[in-house]
Amino acid sequence: MAPIRGPSSLSLSFPSLLACVANSSSATPGGSGDAMGVSHQPPPQSQQQVRFRLRRISGDGACMFRAIAQGAQMATHGKAMSLESEEVAALNLRQAVVRELRRRREEIEPFLPGIAADFDEYCRTMSNPMAWGGEPEMVMAVHVVQRPITVYHVEDGQLAPIVTYGDQLLGSAQPISLLWSGAHYDLLVPELAAGTAGGAAAA
Repeated sequence: MAPIRGPSSLSLSFPSLLACVANSSSATPGGSGDAMGVSHQPPPQSQQQVRFRLRRISGDGACMFRAIAQGAQMATHGKAMSLESEEVAALNLRQAVVRELRRRREEIEPFLPGIAADFDEYCRTMSNPMAWGGEPEMVMAVHVVQRPITVYHVEDGQLAPIVTYGDQLLGSAQPISLLWSGAHYDLLVPELAAGTAGGAAAA
């Protein structure tokens, strides 16, 4: 990747930050997703190019929760939280996600083979501030923040979407975009919002 400047709000200009994504205004609620609103295939029609700025997220075991909380903040208010506020928001999001897991146990168990016997222990583990979040938590986070979440990775030098959670919300709420690098999540800020949100370092 190109050289990076700044401690928390970063801008990269290389091609991998230019992505071709579906136009949310034409998305059909629940269109290509499964029963949990997860879509692994972005719709081929009505695609547009979107440029992102990369905002680094601390790698403390809570990067997924931090990135989602910060993304929701920036999408809603147009500016970033301080690192201290981000940490608190991430913990609050984690707790809300665990509550959703417990509330939607019957809904989610079929998608997690073998978890039924240890579900309570799983929820206790996930309550640990340092526990890594996974796909079940991503799905529950959509219910909490009421925004779709799209995960990208870099493929052949280009930014490519892997999966969208909560695709039934496309068209009604701005998605939160995350960059997955194999063992860590960072936040992708849409270029239009970057002028006000992306440039706001921890305050």
